[in-house]
Amino acid sequence: PRARSKHCGPATFEGSPCGECAIVHKHISRLVEIVRDLKAHTNYKYLRLGNMQDLTKMYAVQVKELKL
Repeated sequence: PRARSKHCGPATFEGSPCGECAIVHKHISRLVEIVRDLKAHTNYKYLRLGNMQDLTKMYAVQVKELKL
């Protein structure tokens, strides 16, 4: 699937994206990077299931260590 800009213009070459669509692709790529490299202080409601499972495992290990 391809993302297109709301303001898509004519392509400069056959099969190449217009300037607006090229910007959308760069923006989506940046969002993908942000999702993959979440910061430690990210609110839980923005985490993916895998991230939440990792956090749960980490907290479980901490709880076991603190129980002595």
